[in-house]
Amino acid sequence: MWTEENWYNEAKKWAQENNDFIQKMCKRFISILKEPIPDKEESEIINLVFQHSQKRLNAPVDLRKYPELRGMKQLISAQWKGIGDGAGIDEKHVAIYTNGLYFYHRMICTGKIGNMGLAASTQGAKCSYIFFPESDHGRFSQTILTQALKNHLERLNGLH
Repeated sequence: MWTEENWYNEAKKWAQENNDFIQKMCKRFISILKEPIPDKEESEIINLVFQHSQKRLNAPVDLRKYPELRGMKQLISAQWKGIGDGAGIDEKHVAIYTNGLYFYHRMICTGKIGNMGLAASTQGAKCSYIFFPESDHGRFSQTILTQALKNHLERLNGLH
């Protein structure tokens, strides 16, 4: 059975064992976030991600419709606290580590924050189309924003 205590303990143990990785990823995510938001100080960006992370965590859930999510907020909170305690980082940097890329894709790549939306609207979409005739969900087709994907992959390759 899942408990807040075991989610905390497992996350703390993992974070202690992978402290260097977590520290590097926090720095990398901050770097990725700073580029399209040059008018914000690093501390402001960290606060934006933290606020967005808390908003996601505290989003209302219809437990009649999704009863399996009962207690999930507490489990996730315990896990995030374990990561922070294990890696020796504050809750705002835990938000960067756990939600930095989500924030990037949800808020920056969509143009809600930063200058990527302006660039996309003035340059056009530059889309590609993929098609998988067979998958575990049947036929699958998707439009991909090629430039955004390319930039993301370049950033990931820079981590190695």
